[in-house]
Amino acid sequence: MLSPQNQYYLDGEYEHLFEHQKDIATFSSVYSAEAFAGSNIELDAALQKQINYQSFDELVDFYNQNEKHFKELYEELHIDFWFLEHFRLYFKYRNFSLKTACIRQFLEKEGSNKVLSSDKNLLHFFDASHIQLEAAAASPKKGYQRFLKEIRAISYRLKFPGKPRQKRIILSRMLDNKDGRDKRFGSLESAYEKILTRELLDASNPMPDLQAIPRELATSDQIFLRYLLQFRWPFDLLKLRKSLKRLKEQLSSPANLASEKHRVMLDLFWKGKMSFFVYYLRFRAFDAYFTKTKITGILLSDENSPQQKAIQYAAFKNKIQIFGFQHGNIHDLHPAYIYGKYHSKPLLPDITFTWGKYFTDLLLRQGGYGPEQVRTVGRIEAPGELRFLNPILNDFDTNKKTIIYASQPQRDPLLRKQHLKDVLLATQANRDSYQLIIRPHPRELDDNYFLKIGKEVGFQDFVIDRQSDLKTHFEFCDLLITSFSTVGTEFIPYYKPLLVLDYLDQDLASWIREKVGIQVKKPGELADKIRQDTFVIDKASYDTFVENYFYKADGQASERIRSIIDEK
Repeated sequence: MLSPQNQYYLDGEYEHLFEHQKDIATFSSVYSAEAFAGSNIELDAALQKQINYQSFDELVDFYNQNEKHFKELYEELHIDFWFLEHFRLYFKYRNFSLKTACIRQFLEKEGSNKVLSSDKNLLHFFDASHIQLEAAAASPKKGYQRFLKEIRAISYRLKFPGKPRQKRIILSRMLDNKDGRDKRFGSLESAYEKILTRELLDASNPMPDLQAIPRELATSDQIFLRYLLQFRWPFDLLKLRKSLKRLKEQLSSPANLASEKHRVMLDLFWKGKMSFFVYYLRFRAFDAYFTKTKITGILLSDENSPQQKAIQYAAFKNKIQIFGFQHGNIHDLHPAYIYGKYHSKPLLPDITFTWGKYFTDLLLRQGGYGPEQVRTVGRIEAPGELRFLNPILNDFDTNKKTIIYASQPQRDPLLRKQHLKDVLLATQANRDSYQLIIRPHPRELDDNYFLKIGKEVGFQDFVIDRQSDLKTHFEFCDLLITSFSTVGTEFIPYYKPLLVLDYLDQDLASWIREKVGIQVKKPGELADKIRQDTFVIDKASYDTFVENYFYKADGQASERIRSIIDEK
């Protein structure tokens, strides 16, 4: 029962319970409710930063204490589920830690306070008298729709892939380009044969346009279908279930269960169990494929994402050389690249190609990579960079300066929303001199998100441009605003102002430290900086940054990669 004498923190969708009791004070945070009409609990930026790093270290410590069990499973299955789940697990555990900090802040408020939640893990950290376990409003499940689409996609290509004519292939992602070309491979696209891969059952990715992909192009769907039709998978699943059951028993040791934090980590880890089945079947499918081919090397895009890493395990088992290349910013909290504190490192590519010396040094210093595993080659550029400007931009006022805002789907939705609101309000405050183009990240598929927040703050005089290519945007604009998007790094060689929304004072991309980015530390500050318009480009710092982060901006990175691969 809800009491008017209580203040409530809503850890989930519970607002429907208060429809007829408007007098009750409600609180929440971005780590519990994405859209909330009550009072928001916000943490101090220094505390958030501390929790981010502490969560990373605590996960590493858990694995190090239990590595024997994970290594035993690896010896049996040739795959390590901890490192496949590592990326998602970090953000799940970090957000849980941030949520508990918000709840702790709420409970310190005067009055009688209660937390409405369905998360039993909270009972490990708070007195039960403060926690009211309650089922949250159920969201409609559409998993079966995704499953049916996956079946259709997999069965679309009944022709199985043949054996590669050459000795090497490229594995890329289907969803980067609907026609099957991945511009991140540059000229390597035509240098090697390739298999087009995509993630299975990932609701955050749209389904591919099957009609647009040439039928002669081999895909991971064909490899997966061949494996399924050989009917090995029921036996593989039985073996996996048995192995996971044993691992669960081993990890449920008295020492682990005595630690509240370890209990939470275990719960979050096992919530990914259904993904483990997808990873393992993908691994087995590629293992069977590699066994029957003469492939000696693979080059992977986004190589440490779980479904690509499953392919790495299959390649390693078949003694196939593994190459990966940097496709975005790397920082010291990147859970797909930083493994230096682990006693036993995960499977890593034989060689990872980086953009510049800074990233190479970071992987050697903190990533857990060996000197022979990293080579600096520069950033791959698409052959014959696209030159296309959205026609609507031709009507822009030539008497005004242009701001590009490179948005991104941050793991902290409140921070993402706050950044967008500040960019809109800053442009509105300087509308006599500036106009705004929003460049969404490829994963930000809904324009309504930007339009809704524009309406909320009372400023909708902007353009959302998904059409113009990146180089054209860089040449067209006068300044760029972002948080830590890779777009910011790629913008530096244009020697124009880069404003960095760095409210947590983390400088993840090192732009501020390297004197090529202008720090914006709090809401409201952005409008003042744009109004003052006193941006100074430190050419020497920009030159140093380009040298350290891009090696050589000569467009020859693809050729250097090819030369190294062909020497192997």
